[in-house]
Amino acid sequence: MKKPNYKLKLSPAYMGALTDTLTHWHLMIDWARKQPPDAEPDADKMEAHLGESWYGDYCPLCQLTLKHANSCKPCPLYRIAGVPCDDLNHPSKWVYLSDCATWRGWLLYANQMIAVLNNIALNATMEEQHEDT
Repeated sequence: MKKPNYKLKLSPAYMGALTDTLTHWHLMIDWARKQPPDAEPDADKMEAHLGESWYGDYCPLCQLTLKHANSCKPCPLYRIAGVPCDDLNHPSKWVYLSDCATWRGWLLYANQMIAVLNNIALNATMEEQHEDT
């Protein structure tokens, strides 16, 4: 299997959204660690406590991408995987996470999401911005 290339050029907006997405996932993981490990993950309960959950409505990368495009293709996660996070035909860590039967399993995939996001953040470079004159 080909190793993903994490060396992406990202716009300042995507660099900011990537940082915000890492914060989003860390917040969810911190909250999920306090849940009974064998209980079923509950996005509604998480949303009630945190004001967000693991769905795209709360993901800064999803929000930025879908604000400017009609597809996920500009998203760094799509650019790494070649498919949207929620593509059931090519399951991603997000698909596995969203289908977990326990918080223990959810945390496993959430930490893998953090690892991918961290790899992108550590290896990405900022696109040069050209000012219109």
